[in-house]
Amino acid sequence: MKALGLSKSTYYHWKYYQISRHDKQDTILKSQIFEIWKNNYKAYGYSRITIAMRRLGVVIGPIVSTD
Repeated sequence: MKALGLSKSTYYHWKYYQISRHDKQDTILKSQIFEIWKNNYKAYGYSRITIAMRRLGVVIGPIVSTD
């Protein structure tokens, strides 16, 4: 580990690190948000994306009026 310039704890943390459930959910949400944005001419802002996600059954962000 001296060759890498790392402490033992850093090496073992990296070696045994597992992605958390929250990080996995964030990755899925990011891809869904990106697809909505891309499929709508890259013009949707956060309020329209929030509405589109809610239509898919995913509750994210602040409550936005659909009027």
